[in-house]
Amino acid sequence: MYNRFKDSIVSPKKIVGFRNDSLVKVFIYILFFSMLLGTRTIIEVVTFKGITPTYRETLIHDFHVVDESCIIDNANVECDVQENTLVYEDLMLSYYIDSRNEMEINSYGENYSLVFHKDSIHFVLNNTAIYEMKISELPSKFHNIDFELQTTDPNVFYNDLFDAIDLLFMSTRNIWAPMIIIIDIFSSLLMFLVFILISAWMLKLRFKPVRFKEVFIMTSYSSTALYIILILNSLYNMSFFIIIILVIAAFRQNNQLSTEIYRRLNKNLDKK
Repeated sequence: MYNRFKDSIVSPKKIVGFRNDSLVKVFIYILFFSMLLGTRTIIEVVTFKGITPTYRETLIHDFHVVDESCIIDNANVECDVQENTLVYEDLMLSYYIDSRNEMEINSYGENYSLVFHKDSIHFVLNNTAIYEMKISELPSKFHNIDFELQTTDPNVFYNDLFDAIDLLFMSTRNIWAPMIIIIDIFSSLLMFLVFILISAWMLKLRFKPVRFKEVFIMTSYSSTALYIILILNSLYNMSFFIIIILVIAAFRQNNQLSTEIYRRLNKNLDKK
């Protein structure tokens, strides 16, 4: 593996010599860089100690005000009025307080929703209830919430709420942390594979006598510089100017591979 990494950076034309590698070896090579690309996510997940004060302030501005008569008392939702209130939403999740006697599944939108209703939390996706758990199963800070404080004393309300959320995150870390890391690595792997397949297809159009498997393998190795650029950018948030320079350098290395393939094909034709 080290020779493939070194040659892809120092002498890309030598990559041609690895064109008959097994696909398993190539997959492991790509997976290794996919895991490195997930380094920042791994660090953030491992060092997570709760929602930061800055992010708390950002979240507060996106919260919707719940009717002041609503409370969660002894793990039960109670309100003087019967209504369904959207409390908070982001790109993936929406959170509702539903004080109606019966839930109306089609009233929560099409994305993933968490609905606090009576003594339970309902997980709803695409107008389908997929899972239910008792509020009493959450950390004790969720068992008693007075939404009147959201307007009368917001500092106390939000501090207590975010402390409860932190407790929930920390108590379930063994579940969500591996999932986030695996999803991030898989997403990186998929991104690399799509890029390689497109690049290999374009290279195959140029060098038709070369088998696609060989082109795919060589492209996987010749893309190493781009892997490194993405990894460094994810860790250090490099400036756009530096990224452009590095991308140009990476494509110049790919051109060296193309030149070597072209040279070998012409050499074989001359022999004939």
